[in-house]
Amino acid sequence: MSWLDIFPSVLGLVALLYLPGLGFGLLAGARGLVLVGAAPAVSAAVVGATSFVASRADVPWGVGAYLAATVLLWVLGSAVGWWTRRSGTTWGQGLPPGLRPGQVVGVVAGCVLSAVVAMLAIRDGMGTPDALLQSWDSVFHLNGVQAVRELADASPVGGLNSLYGSRAPVVYYPSVWHALVALTPGSVPLAANVSTIVIACVVWPSGLAALARAAVPSVPQAAALAPVVGAGFLAFPTVLLSTSGQWPNGLGVALLPGALAAAVLVVRGWSWSWATLARGVIALPAVVGVVLVHASGAFALVVLLIPLLLTTLVSRTVARLRAGRWRAVVVGAVVLVVLGWVAWGVLARATVLQNTLSYPRPASGTVRDGIENGLLDVPALFGGPVGQTVLALVLLGCVTALVRRGGWLVASWLVCVGLVALATGPENDLRWLTGFWYKDVPRVAALVLVPASVLGGLGAGGAGLAVASLVRRAAGARSAGGRHEVAGRPSRTVEAVAWGVPVLLVAGAWAASDGFRHDARVDRWDMAYDPAKIAFGTMVTPAEIDLLGRMEGTLGDDAVLLGDPMNGAAFAYAVSGVEVVIPQLSAAYADVEQLYLEQHLREIATDPQVCEALDALGVTHVYLDDPGWISGTDVAARFPGFYGVDVSSGFELVDSAGPAAVYEVTACS
Repeated sequence: MSWLDIFPSVLGLVALLYLPGLGFGLLAGARGLVLVGAAPAVSAAVVGATSFVASRADVPWGVGAYLAATVLLWVLGSAVGWWTRRSGTTWGQGLPPGLRPGQVVGVVAGCVLSAVVAMLAIRDGMGTPDALLQSWDSVFHLNGVQAVRELADASPVGGLNSLYGSRAPVVYYPSVWHALVALTPGSVPLAANVSTIVIACVVWPSGLAALARAAVPSVPQAAALAPVVGAGFLAFPTVLLSTSGQWPNGLGVALLPGALAAAVLVVRGWSWSWATLARGVIALPAVVGVVLVHASGAFALVVLLIPLLLTTLVSRTVARLRAGRWRAVVVGAVVLVVLGWVAWGVLARATVLQNTLSYPRPASGTVRDGIENGLLDVPALFGGPVGQTVLALVLLGCVTALVRRGGWLVASWLVCVGLVALATGPENDLRWLTGFWYKDVPRVAALVLVPASVLGGLGAGGAGLAVASLVRRAAGARSAGGRHEVAGRPSRTVEAVAWGVPVLLVAGAWAASDGFRHDARVDRWDMAYDPAKIAFGTMVTPAEIDLLGRMEGTLGDDAVLLGDPMNGAAFAYAVSGVEVVIPQLSAAYADVEQLYLEQHLREIATDPQVCEALDALGVTHVYLDDPGWISGTDVAARFPGFYGVDVSSGFELVDSAGPAAVYEVTACS
């Protein structure tokens, strides 16, 4: 399949992610780069809410339901716009002036360059756009998309229950990503890979540009360069969307910068005014969208916003105290204490949250290892000093941020680095704080890059402004000394320096880091997609992938396939739509019959209970393959019933590829 053939799928997913939020914002009166960055998060909120309501109302999830919800959202946006015009309120009231046309061109160029840097590594590592991602999480997510397409239910409450078994309770699982990918044109593997491209090349860059613009508006160069710096990191999008296979979490991380940008405008410009309320109309659904995409987004927002909230609260409190408004300060403090106490009480009683915080993941290193992971962008996974070149830009950005009222970004970055250190280990009294991310280093490391990308762009941009200031002073001195310049030339020179210096700095970092570690990023994509290089054990070879693809024609519409999910059988559902008994690698709510067959299928000729279990599950075919080690698991030891099966009688060969074969079960006829 050609990479050019994916254009309709990419365009379709971009439209699904951007049009609802953009339309709502424009009709509500919002404008600017922050709206573009926050739009997909607003759309995600619509997807999450609509999928839940549609399920409860027995309305099938599809383009029609999403379109109806979008129209309602736009009607609401029109109403908000009418109200803002009537009240004389504008979105930008009290905010710094917007970008000039030339600066807009710079931001667009930065986002495009970021997309190119990311796309080249994805293309070289993925191989083909419909390649099969082979990881623990990808099996569940790919089959989740197929389940949404087949059952037309994308609700986060019970929508993916078919993947858990008939004994499962109503399961909550954030399904916004699955709902969006289910609407994306193309096969399930293709649509999932298209989501990777859109997340890495569109959502992530535009969100970083928006956050840089909102956080430090006095340095417009940061909005253009933050996306480029963001494309140079490895922890995200490369690691999270490749070997980790965490598409929903990856979408949540990509939405963070845009939602944060909208929230920053509200916090920074907070006042009891209609303008603040108008900006909140965008910020609130954007924040909700991040949370609905993945629950850990709520805690990520808290971690990243707390420094800004605290600094703003302290400065406003001091101003009120100086103005003699003691009563307002006391009342506000009491309200905050009460709200904090209530929130803590609710969270302390949440069983699901407690189970998450106590997730039993062993430590993987020392505090020093964790700090290096956070500062140098997961060197434990890739090695080498090349991460230091981007770190230099980030440190330069810290200086600029402290000078230009962006110190909260520095604090957010340091807090995230500290969380990576806690997640890495060793076990201690504070490591539970990273339980929001299952104490998983790659998940937490991805958060570091949100402030780090902005700081990297800010460092380059701040250096450009500093040099431009020197040039301006030198030009002023020459003019004062009687050496007059041509009108307009100094300002044009200063502007060229202000943009040229940061571009050179980022270009130098790119060259010094071997193209932002292009080869290392390609290797990581290879380790997720190339069957010859799969990092944690190849589930299916290229020939076996073709075998899975042929099942749509070789097996009947009523076929039910049984086989080791870790050895390729589970992929049949996503690849060909064939119903499988075991659609994910874990089996928390597996049927009793399934558990029995996992241990005893090979005893079919001597154990009548095997046929009883096969009949109860409606199994018509089995998928058998040679044993191996997958994700550190000896599959033959975990599922002994699927290995050593005597197929000389009671089984009819349907298709095969090397040691893998599909048989129709005739022993129980």
